[in-house]
Amino acid sequence: MISYERRNQIKIQCLECGQYFAQISHLHLEKCCNLTPKQYKEKYPDAVIVSEETRRKISENHLDMSGENNPNYKGGIVKQRREQRYNRRQNGISCLECNNYYESLVPAHLKSHWLSIIEYIEKYPDAKLMTDEVYLWFARKPTSFEGVG
Repeated sequence: MISYERRNQIKIQCLECGQYFAQISHLHLEKCCNLTPKQYKEKYPDAVIVSEETRRKISENHLDMSGENNPNYKGGIVKQRREQRYNRRQNGISCLECNNYYESLVPAHLKSHWLSIIEYIEKYPDAKLMTDEVYLWFARKPTSFEGVG
């Protein structure tokens, strides 16, 4: 059995309806208690909205995501996306209509240029439709009839 003191650290009680939560959300207040967070604070000025345990976890997560651990720090995610684009340029194929790079030119993309695959091949006879990696993946892929005895 959790002591009353420990339970107050883990969960807090909504002073309007008596239910226990890790934090009292605006959705709970609006749906169950018919109050906005501002009205709840006005009605119960000393009320705690977030439990100590939840507050501690939030601050730990914030520390874990600070500085170099944050993917947005010094171009973290942006840098990754830039590298992906660079890799696509190095290893991908170019659509000769829009000059964007892809692993394979799919009918949906060609349709944006009002072309079918056949029309694209007729227009650009030497153009590749997929990278060597994608081609090899399709070549390795077993058909549904293999292994059926």
